[in-house]
Amino acid sequence: MVKVRALNTLDDLTKPFCVQAEQKKEFEAPLLLKQEMTYFVMENEKETLALIWFWNMGQGRYCVGCFLSEHAGEFFPEMRTLILRLFDFYGALRYEAICRTDFKNGHRMLVLLGFEREGTMKKFIDGVNYDLYARCL
Repeated sequence: MVKVRALNTLDDLTKPFCVQAEQKKEFEAPLLLKQEMTYFVMENEKETLALIWFWNMGQGRYCVGCFLSEHAGEFFPEMRTLILRLFDFYGALRYEAICRTDFKNGHRMLVLLGFEREGTMKKFIDGVNYDLYARCL
């Protein structure tokens, strides 16, 4: 069973979190846990499955981000339900997310959440290409 809870700092992670290889560099970047973002952790009895954040960009838009555990795949259906509840809670007109073009599991998760790919942002972060996704209500 997957549970979701608010997160204040990375020190609040109480269970192991093994980030997928494609996200390790971004996970270790100092951009994580800025004050203007709201964070949630998804976990089961044994481990942290995902770290999710919402950033209010104004005018009915939110940026959504997620780091996935190596073992998150089998929990996608449960995680999807919880994330959709968070979308309902925030009630934004548009949610945006970016995903490295080579991160297949990230693309899969975004599609399962109802996001549509809008295009590729070439050399967006550190020379890496990212795809822009949006979910409009």
